[in-house]
Amino acid sequence: MNAVLMWMRRTWMLGIVFIIIQCLTWFRYQEAYRDWSWTISLVQGATMLGSPFIAGVCAYMVHRQWPRTTRRDLAGTGRSHHLVSDMTWAVIAWGWAAQAVFLVIGCVSCVVHHADSSGLTLPWQLLTGPIALGASAWLGTLTACLWDSVMTIPVMVLAVFLAHQMFWDMHLPQLLSPEFATVPMSPMRPNPVHMALSILGNAGILVAAKAGCRWQQSPAGARSHGALATSITGMVALVVSCVLVATHPSADLIFI
Repeated sequence: MNAVLMWMRRTWMLGIVFIIIQCLTWFRYQEAYRDWSWTISLVQGATMLGSPFIAGVCAYMVHRQWPRTTRRDLAGTGRSHHLVSDMTWAVIAWGWAAQAVFLVIGCVSCVVHHADSSGLTLPWQLLTGPIALGASAWLGTLTACLWDSVMTIPVMVLAVFLAHQMFWDMHLPQLLSPEFATVPMSPMRPNPVHMALSILGNAGILVAAKAGCRWQQSPAGARSHGALATSITGMVALVVSCVLVATHPSADLIFI
């Protein structure tokens, strides 16, 4: 059986928790089915709780399943870089599955109620949540690999949650946890330029953290130059997205 599927079987409770997290946002705004954009925004916006949770879970699993001594003993083996990779992707898969379930429910509700679709910004609205969730997960995994302490878990939960609270009003991309609408979108809609740059920034975090994990797990004398270059590329993408949002006039506003 595929290693990711094996980890998913071992962590099936996470699927229930992610469903509950989606419910906490979904049932708070019960009129969302009247507006397509609002409905999709709520599904993606559940990352406000989902991202801190998944970062903490990944940090916990690295600390519990693959402590530094174990990773050091297995370094250099054929699949050593998959030690934390398979586990992290399994956690992400449960988060994505919960998002997909509520996206289907939302779409069916909107079709049934003939919801207003004028505020849609596709395909960007469908990508913001999954990419942000994946970025948060890999950030938690990387931090746990670099800092072998149980304190990594609460630190990551608080850091990812507070990052959304502290930086939401600044001229930055929507990193780790995208904004969600609390009222119907129409006649406004999400800014496609801002959303695209936010996806670029979160994808940069995901790529940089994943490649950084692979580089960090390799033996000191045989670390992959390709992984290092990939990680640097991800960091460059993050910086570029931040600079463009801060300086480009069409990327400043979240909603237009």
